[in-house]
Amino acid sequence: MFRILSVVPLLALLAGGAFGPVSAQCAPMDDRGNELLAWLRDLAVATDEDDREERDSLRLPAVSESEVVFVQDSATCSAASEAFYRDEASTVPRYAVYVVRVGNVYVVTDNRRRIGEWTSHKVFDSTFVTRLASFAG
Repeated sequence: MFRILSVVPLLALLAGGAFGPVSAQCAPMDDRGNELLAWLRDLAVATDEDDREERDSLRLPAVSESEVVFVQDSATCSAASEAFYRDEASTVPRYAVYVVRVGNVYVVTDNRRRIGEWTSHKVFDSTFVTRLASFAG
């Protein structure tokens, strides 16, 4: 009986924890998070006409590099996740999201959701009520 009971916590972890869908949480600052942060910082301070046009099309503000921040606050990530999945069917798995604040807007990304080779991103206002843009990149 001890062997069966010792497996139960492991099964619970695998069913809904580290390896499966999770409730609204922040994705960790990993390689993908660093890439996303660096790209958004470059875009926020860009002066090149093409980059400015891209920034404007994504409805991102032009701000200083210090105003582009990788978010790890659970309340913010929870609101971001709810907003990201708002229009999805309830059967769609929900994973931890990357959240980057760019000035007064938020870019939310679920790295596991792909559109072909691209990752899905959504831009929200500071209240997560209004989606300003959606894009794949």
